[in-house]
Amino acid sequence: MQDAVFAPLVAEIQETGRALLEVLRPSMVLVAGEFGNGAVRLMEFARSAESLEAVRRVFADLRTSISEVTPALAPLLAGFRDIGVVGSGFLTGLAPGIGEAAAQFGRFLTLAAESGRALVWMETALEVFRALGSIAADVGGIVRGVFSAVSAAGGSALGVVGNLVDAFNAWVNSAEGQAVLVEVFRALEQIGRALWPVLESLAGAVAHIAPQVGDLAAALGPALSAAISALGPAVAALGPGLVSVADALARAFASPQVSQGLLTLGTGLSNLLIALSPLIPPLVELAGILVERLGTNLTLLATLLQPVVSALADVLAPILPQLAELFRQVAEAVLPFAEQLGGQLASALRDTQSFLQPVTDALREVGGEVLAALQQVLPQVTPHIGDLARAFASVAAELVKLLPDLIRFGGEILVELINQAPVLAPMLADLAEQLLAIFQAATPLIPPMLQLLLEIVKPLIPEVPKLLPPFIDLVRIFADLFAKRRP
Repeated sequence: MQDAVFAPLVAEIQETGRALLEVLRPSMVLVAGEFGNGAVRLMEFARSAESLEAVRRVFADLRTSISEVTPALAPLLAGFRDIGVVGSGFLTGLAPGIGEAAAQFGRFLTLAAESGRALVWMETALEVFRALGSIAADVGGIVRGVFSAVSAAGGSALGVVGNLVDAFNAWVNSAEGQAVLVEVFRALEQIGRALWPVLESLAGAVAHIAPQVGDLAAALGPALSAAISALGPAVAALGPGLVSVADALARAFASPQVSQGLLTLGTGLSNLLIALSPLIPPLVELAGILVERLGTNLTLLATLLQPVVSALADVLAPILPQLAELFRQVAEAVLPFAEQLGGQLASALRDTQSFLQPVTDALREVGGEVLAALQQVLPQVTPHIGDLARAFASVAAELVKLLPDLIRFGGEILVELINQAPVLAPMLADLAEQLLAIFQAATPLIPPMLQLLLEIVKPLIPEVPKLLPPFIDLVRIFADLFAKRRP
């Protein structure tokens, strides 16, 4: 079978070999000659003076390096040896723990497999991987949709990003971009240079304040703890009221009128702030001066008030518990009637709601006139305010001396009136109804009577400055008489 395959090829192989040898023999001779020429050039390069000097220098440097490193081998090997000894001891100490941990882990796996928890873990992990696969598919769909949209728009996402990056690169390296970046970094440097003294001053101030803050915190800690403990029940009791107020506020702010009113208020405040903005620099300067003066005056005021406050505390301390108990008793006594009284007052207020708008209009009109009059006379009255304040202060001081007697007088009268309240209440109700009937009958007459009274009184008001001097002289005479009779 082999003869049948190769017999026809023998002649062809021989003819092909002779033809190739005729071509390859001279070509290989030429290639071998070039290899020889290359070897000659290599040998000439190797025995050149420069190559020999380079080889000599390389080996000299290698010898120097080895001689420098050799002394360090002994300490290095000793260090590795010592570390190996310590590490072996450390691993020897860890071996029991590692063995015990491995045994416990093995027992844990066995128990998990026997109890079926391992299968539950695997199923849970499979569900997690399925969920992650679904999320990955959704993310892939989003990315694919974005790229599809970009392709439909006539480009590719990477092409868009590439164009943006190319444009930014060109701008950054352009003259305009370099100028802008230089200005930006120069501004940042100036900001840092300006802020550094501020930070240094702030750090110094914090260093000075820190001890006082620590002392203050230590002093306030017990007080705040006691205050919080006392406020807790009060805040809890306040909760229903706050919830009710919050609900009412929510309903109020849901009203379109409130929204429109707030919008109008915001616009007005904005316009006011714009108008006041030029006044801020002089006001700040004035505030600085006032704060400086205020600090000095507060120091003086503290010195003056310290003994007064101490004496006042000593005086009030014994009676404060009694006053608190008195207010508590009054509150308990009035509480049963408070709800009924509140309902009656609410009903009365609802009845007067329809009459409030004319009252508001009248107040607005009169208020404008009063304000205009005050603006005219205040510059003339201002120089006398100090004298008026001292006079009223003196009168108030004298009245304070009479307060104990007035309080006792009023208290006795009030007690007697309270005792007569069961009898007086129906009478007063009847009297109120009669007065109401009279008032309702006289209501049409009141506006013309007020107009007539205004026509009479208004011309007399300019004559008051002429009448006051003789009245002041008369009062001075009575004052002198009382002063002479004072024991």
